[in-house]
Amino acid sequence: MNSTHLGDALDHWKGSIIKRLQDKCLVRELSVIPMITLEVWSKEVLSAYSKLLNLNSDDSVLKPKEVFEHTHRDTYFTGIDYSGDLFIDPDTGVSNNPKQGNDQYITLDDIKGLLDKGKEHDPVIMVYQHRNPEEDWVQKKVAKIEVIIREQMEGCLTLRAYDFGIVAMLFFSNNKDSDRIKAIEDDIKTILPRNTMIKDRIYPRIEAL
Repeated sequence: MNSTHLGDALDHWKGSIIKRLQDKCLVRELSVIPMITLEVWSKEVLSAYSKLLNLNSDDSVLKPKEVFEHTHRDTYFTGIDYSGDLFIDPDTGVSNNPKQGNDQYITLDDIKGLLDKGKEHDPVIMVYQHRNPEEDWVQKKVAKIEVIIREQMEGCLTLRAYDFGIVAMLFFSNNKDSDRIKAIEDDIKTILPRNTMIKDRIYPRIEAL
């Protein structure tokens, strides 16, 4: 998360999704990893970010005084403890390389490590994903991630993505038959009525599973 973008429309969007899922008890004890870039946040910036995301407390933001650097990603993520679900807020999103990224990306290995750390409470991890304006970009992105999960990670993760047009939210679980991911998916489907005028925005599509 780059603090120069704090308060833009995307922060309000993130907050609206978080609030909806919290109000419906579809995420629980949510903590946030902002993956801060450029500079450490002041108390005022932290408080503003927490309010924009509709968090219960500033304490829900993990690593608020540490700038994320990809060269130290192992120590950054291994030092995180949490007891509920997570929202991860990288500058850009999930890297197409499962093990390597830069300051703007989280990798699938990072996500798997966090899910394994919380496996006793079956966490869901939400990840912000900026998107390219190309048509069906999110669908293609999800397809690439699925190939990596299947061929390089032994199919160890469950993924759903909701395409919001200019950005997307990705949902990950360690549980292949995650009722929690399914419940989030079912709720998202209620936001828009299903008809021929509205494109299917959830990937991968159910028919392909």
